Amino acid sequence: MNTLLDLFFIGLWAVFGSDPSIPVQQNPVWQSSAGWSQTAGGFGFEASSFTITENCRGQPDSYVDFPMVINGAHEIFLDGKLFLKFSDPTFSSVRSIYGKPSIACRDIGSAKSVQWRASTDSKVFAHFHNFPEIEARRPIDNLFNEILNVAAASVLILMGLFCFVIFMGKIDGRLAGAYLFSNIFLAFYFVSTVPEFFYIDASMLNLHKYGDSSVAVGMALLYYVLCLQGLIDRKVFRIYAFTTAAVVFLQISGRTGDEVQLGTNLAFIPAFVILGNSLFRLGQRLNRKTFGMIEGLQLLGLSVFAAASINDILVISGVTDGALLFSLGMISQMMFLALSVHETVLEAYKERDFLRANLEKEVQRKTAQLESAMKDLKQTQAELIHSAKLASLGTLSAGIAHEINNSVNFVNGAIPPLEKLINKLEPVSARDYEVGRKLLAAIKDGIGITVEIVKSLRQFTGLNQAKLKDIRLSESVRSVTTILGPRLKENCKVVSNVPEDLMLYGDVVGINQILMNLITNALDAMPGGGTITISAMHEGQRTILEVKDTGTGIPEEIQARIFDPFFTTKDVGVGTGLGLYIITNEIRKYGGLVELESKEGLGTTFRLSFPDQSIMPKIAEEVA
Repeated sequence: MNTLLDLFFIGLWAVFGSDPSIPVQQNPVWQSSAGWSQTAGGFGFEASSFTITENCRGQPDSYVDFPMVINGAHEIFLDGKLFLKFSDPTFSSVRSIYGKPSIACRDIGSAKSVQWRASTDSKVFAHFHNFPEIEARRPIDNLFNEILNVAAASVLILMGLFCFVIFMGKIDGRLAGAYLFSNIFLAFYFVSTVPEFFYIDASMLNLHKYGDSSVAVGMALLYYVLCLQGLIDRKVFRIYAFTTAAVVFLQISGRTGDEVQLGTNLAFIPAFVILGNSLFRLGQRLNRKTFGMIEGLQLLGLSVFAAASINDILVISGVTDGALLFSLGMISQMMFLALSVHETVLEAYKERDFLRANLEKEVQRKTAQLESAMKDLKQTQAELIHSAKLASLGTLSAGIAHEINNSVNFVNGAIPPLEKLINKLEPVSARDYEVGRKLLAAIKDGIGITVEIVKSLRQFTGLNQAKLKDIRLSESVRSVTTILGPRLKENCKVVSNVPEDLMLYGDVVGINQILMNLITNALDAMPGGGTITISAMHEGQRTILEVKDTGTGIPEEIQARIFDPFFTTKDVGVGTGLGLYIITNEIRKYGGLVELESKEGLGTTFRLSFPDQSIMPKIAEEVA
């Protein structure tokens, strides 16, 4: 495991331009060993100098500034005697994670030599850029690496509690809670970087574990706040939350500083991906010209936070020297985030005050709009339903005209011969008599067909039959199938299993419309032909009508939508999407039910249940 980790980190830091196993190039002022050596607690490096004390004697007001060794400790000896101990080299206790020592030249000017011993518990951090060197002024690096971390821990906790109390009840409780706990977890991370300042006695490994896992959880909660604000896609956040859980597991289960750091390094990529997602969404709002004060505060906070994070990663990885700015970046991010939430609350209150001031006018205006919309909707719905009924008749008009034309031609063709025969007057031969008889029979048959078609059409349209009454269901089936005759292909067949004595309480127009729509849909579902079976029976106090086809069936995912108005699977201009909607309205008029059973490739069955007159709701007659 350790060998694999070594290879991973050596490759990683090689990309950044820093070798974790070898310190910086030798310095003429300092004499040192070839590199870091393994110790009982981690890795150690030693260097000594006689020149540094001589230089200090010439400038007593200057300071010797030692480099930062992350997760490290320092021991400084003057002429072999311990002069300064910065953290414990055994890492059982820690002063700070990122701090570094500096000593005044006047304090070491009398010594002949200075020995410096650096230690770290992680090979990843076993690097520094420069040996200790003299600075004219007191170094202020610990202001950023220690003091600001102390301030950040305190400010974040106070800011989180304050905003939670102020915002709770005014914003989404999830947002307020996530903001509070994000501040708390991030504050704990800063506490873990300066434990001695908070009188915490803990080992370097435990501080590394729980500090880095706290910042991972705190960042996840921060991104959740941004997700609730609409700055991060929910799917992207779910993926990030999953990676955060994996990172925290690696950090908590790590047995060495390098294993803990493995989890921390793995979190960098998804963290910047999700940060980029939020900045991209802000850019989209700017492009749509919906960028206001709230978005400006969010952008400012994210930009400062991103810049500080990139700076610290480069410093910690050894790519560059400089102060750590994560504390300033995090305080800025949380402050600007709180200000954006505050601005959101202010806008909500302004809108509320406006509504209060104009409530009566607004209610009247909205009520008038609603009444107008409802009136238009009812009128449009009635027109659409009426149009759908006319459309269903219109689709059949060509076929009906064809049939009537055939019958009329049949009669018309028989009239001229009959006229010639009559013109012959008497005497009439036996042959002429027989011919006349056949011609009259042809006229009679033709007229009979025409009468039957007209009768079926009249029955379908329900002329003078608009009221509820007992209907012979078999007659309605025959009327509709007769009218639909021209649509039946050679390989399409309609089978009726409706008893002749079965009566249904309803109105002819509605029942015929139901049958017409169901049979038409069945024919459309059987482009290659098939069988439509119409069955009816009486069960208890209800009449059950079933229309079953052997067509393509209805996909399961759209079965719940087929009764919605305007929903259709047919091509544009072919279907109105109102056929099944009209059926449901007709069934409800009688207090009936519609059930569907369909499987793709196995056909479809519509089961309609009509109540008897004795149990039909009174509203049925009122609607009719």
